[in-house]
Amino acid sequence: MKQLKMWRQETKVHSQQNGHTFVPIFKPIHLEKDQVLEVSDIDGFFPRKESKHLKFSGKQIKLRLDQVKNCQSRQIDYNPEHVNQIKTFKRKRGSDPRQTRPAVTLFEGEYYRVNGHHQGKSDEEDGYIFCNFDLYDYTGKQDLFSLEMEIDILGKAINTNEPPRSQMKPSEFEQSAKTRIDAYEKQYGVPCLYVDENDKPIKITKDQVELYLEEVGFTNYWSPDMGGGRAGQHTKSVNKILKYTTGQYVSKIKSVSEKRLNDILKANPEYNTKGNVTSTGHKGFCYKTNTASADGSKLFVQMARTKGNCTFLTFNDKELADPNVVLKQEEVIYQTAYNTYLDTIQMQNDLLVLEYGERLGKKYSTEPSPPEIFWKYLKGKRGAVTQLNNERGDIIERKIVTKGFTIMDNSKEKDSIPLIDDIMNI
Repeated sequence: MKQLKMWRQETKVHSQQNGHTFVPIFKPIHLEKDQVLEVSDIDGFFPRKESKHLKFSGKQIKLRLDQVKNCQSRQIDYNPEHVNQIKTFKRKRGSDPRQTRPAVTLFEGEYYRVNGHHQGKSDEEDGYIFCNFDLYDYTGKQDLFSLEMEIDILGKAINTNEPPRSQMKPSEFEQSAKTRIDAYEKQYGVPCLYVDENDKPIKITKDQVELYLEEVGFTNYWSPDMGGGRAGQHTKSVNKILKYTTGQYVSKIKSVSEKRLNDILKANPEYNTKGNVTSTGHKGFCYKTNTASADGSKLFVQMARTKGNCTFLTFNDKELADPNVVLKQEEVIYQTAYNTYLDTIQMQNDLLVLEYGERLGKKYSTEPSPPEIFWKYLKGKRGAVTQLNNERGDIIERKIVTKGFTIMDNSKEKDSIPLIDDIMNI
């Protein structure tokens, strides 16, 4: 077992007034997997950030890491690179008792993480079991959505109040504001950053945006009173957030995180990924529309290899402003699949000429099937993850136009065509 360094040591100090005295010195230490950084007598001197409805109780609580839940409002900020930075730092330097603890709050019998989700993830991956948390009292409206919105504010404020190892960029603050606006619009039907005491949405104004940026700690780094480029960045970010509700970003396209995709696949077993079998017996594949040209060719290959017994689920993992981009990308992916089929037929015809000569090669050449026949070869479902503002549920089947032909929805009868069967199994 590794010998622990003492986190609290005493050193001898001499002064003319008091003579020799001993004062404590606190140093980072390396903890075993089942140990926690104990509460020290200097903990009370650490300033704690608070928000309107989340107040520090003055207490710490020891919890198992798997007892603490993550709110979605904080989970979307998850950055694997930051987790790796924390793991590297702690392995090299150890845990520092001179820093504040991660924070939690108790809500309806469950502990929710207020901040420290990157540290929690790094500790889990390194095999730690427990942690001492600062305990906050929640006094806001007693529903999970309101709690999440409060945690969204305070969690960022705590993180930006101390010098972080991975400072958030202005664009990340802007994206967080957009996510918050979207969440409120979904909950109340009106885009906003705050609601009043009567739960009515407050119209987004310049003052409201500036208040949000101040509360989440943006002004620790970029503020009007800093002058120069930092003041300019503050103005730029305020204006960008205001545009989210003026029509320029009206689509509010939702990106698809790995977690959301996994949740959708669990809830919709008729789809799957990486060729795994679906509940309907087909092989399932997922494709990104933001790499449409490359994935369109892959889509054709999987249709050929599985003899059409496959399902496709498409999504875009980037957040975009223009809803038409997602639709056009989806069209490109299916058009590319059909174009790859046309190229395959042309290649086969060229090979016939090489093998049998010009006359016989052309005699036995094959004419490609039109799109309306080609797409009947797909026997499984074809869907897209809901991402546009007017789409509901998890998965939708959009109409896809390829060279003037609309791919019909899956409710239509799709008989396999013998000629296509022969071509796809050359």
